[in-house]
Amino acid sequence: MILDELERAKKFIYVASYTFNHPIIAERLLETVKRGVEVRLILEGDPIGGFQESENLKALSEQVNIRLMSSEELRDRYRFMHAKYVMIDGESSHNNGKPERKRISNL
Repeated sequence: MILDELERAKKFIYVASYTFNHPIIAERLLETVKRGVEVRLILEGDPIGGFQESENLKALSEQVNIRLMSSEELRDRYRFMHAKYVMIDGESSHNNGKPERKRISNL
């Protein structure tokens, strides 16, 4: 289901995740970038066990804005980044792994 929704994206895809290492989703995100869709990822920069940059993430980082939440300035306000959601064209399509359709109007 998420793969179909990524294909239908027209403007942007924003992903927040604790970690990222799914090769099929990475491939689909790269395809959307080639179609002119803006893709951004924010990931936990210091997950338990340490941050490991997968080949999928390396490939994405060449064409996608990826931010790691790991700076001390951010840590003062937020101890960790544990959100899990995908926002596609202003709609929250997956939140903590559960499909949902919720229009977000304040972007």
